[in-house]
Amino acid sequence: GAVGKIDLSYFNASAAAACRWTMERLGPLEKRYIEDLPLTLTKGDFFLVHGSPAEPVQEYVTSTGIAARNFTYFETPYCLVGHTHAPLAFKLTGNNCTSITLSPSIGLVLGAHRMIINPGGVGQPRDGDPRACYAIYDSEGSMLRIHRVTYDINLTQDRMVRAGLPMTLVSRLQEGR
Repeated sequence: GAVGKIDLSYFNASAAAACRWTMERLGPLEKRYIEDLPLTLTKGDFFLVHGSPAEPVQEYVTSTGIAARNFTYFETPYCLVGHTHAPLAFKLTGNNCTSITLSPSIGLVLGAHRMIINPGGVGQPRDGDPRACYAIYDSEGSMLRIHRVTYDINLTQDRMVRAGLPMTLVSRLQEGR
């Protein structure tokens, strides 16, 4: 949205306002970089996409039904998705798709089963935990671990208010929703 590849009418009012704010601050080099990014990328055993393998930009992978359908859209053992900003994984065992809640205290072993994995969001987490969330993959141990980082939410909110960003985006940081 911030580089005009998606019409802003697709977004809710707050997201569209954030896209316009970002659009105004990107220089030509940053815009070109974003415009040139591929919608999907394969790196080793991982297929990477923002939304879903079926809809790389716009689909949210939020349920076992959506995840099960998406396994047919990539060939690698694992797929990393974002978009929902919530740490969650889906495992395919035969024709059965199950969800796995990701937690910093428990690593996720990547092995025999195909998976769709969302490592969470560094910005705007949406799983009820306001801390930034990301994952690190240990390729030697085939282990993916979620990490949470506390940051100064109040300072970030103050900066967002001064920047004129929508209050819905400002307030959601406190709750991680």
